[in-house]
Amino acid sequence: MDREAFCRMVIGNEQQIYRIAKSILKRDEDCADAAQEAVAKALAALPSLKNDAYAKTWFIRILIHAAYDILRKQRMYVLDLDEAAFDGAEEEQKDYTELYEAIFSLSEDYRAAIVMHYIEGYRLREIADILEIPEATVKTRLRRGRQALKKLMEGEVR
Repeated sequence: MDREAFCRMVIGNEQQIYRIAKSILKRDEDCADAAQEAVAKALAALPSLKNDAYAKTWFIRILIHAAYDILRKQRMYVLDLDEAAFDGAEEEQKDYTELYEAIFSLSEDYRAAIVMHYIEGYRLREIADILEIPEATVKTRLRRGRQALKKLMEGEVR
């Protein structure tokens, strides 16, 4: 795959890339950073891509690793601040639907599997390949994630 074809693939999947990054990271700025880092790393490693048919899966894996790198760096600098201390935090939260808030409240493992399967439409095998985990683990994460979402949504309805 040449650089131009790769760039077309990334631009054509921009929304999906954002949603996957958002399933791991909370802030839009961090999602943009993860996507930018993933594009840079992928372009540098493009000659190592052996089969163009797997370019999207390969890139999504790089994106997920970049998002987790950002998350790791953030955890190293965690401050015990109240969420209300951030300017605009309340305004930002109003933009999210109840379901999105429930999905975001799930653990990272469940959230990534739920978003990739139910929102992005990836098959179990593809998710397992991207996350580099067994397919049975993906099934377990989906089941537990659905159970947790059900509890969260029932709690909001009552």
